[in-house]
Amino acid sequence: MTVTASNLKQHFHLLDEARREPITVTKRGRPYVVVLDHETYQQLKEQESKKTQENIPTLRKKLDALLEGQSAFGSIDDPVAWQRRQRDEW
Repeated sequence: MTVTASNLKQHFHLLDEARREPITVTKRGRPYVVVLDHETYQQLKEQESKKTQENIPTLRKKLDALLEGQSAFGSIDDPVAWQRRQRDEW
């Protein structure tokens, strides 16, 4: 569902619709904000937190390498080998 910001102000009851499906609020014809139910919002926050937790070991490894005076991304003395390592990490 998409509504304008002024329409949402005039028809505050439209927020009840957000419990069924996210509402995209437009301003000047462009998407401005999305209104969604609290449960969906909490699920999104939990997913984001989980992804952050999953990235911590990799970030620690790169930080440790920096603290040891190494590049966190490996040596770039050999650009071809560096590109291969980058590709393989993905």
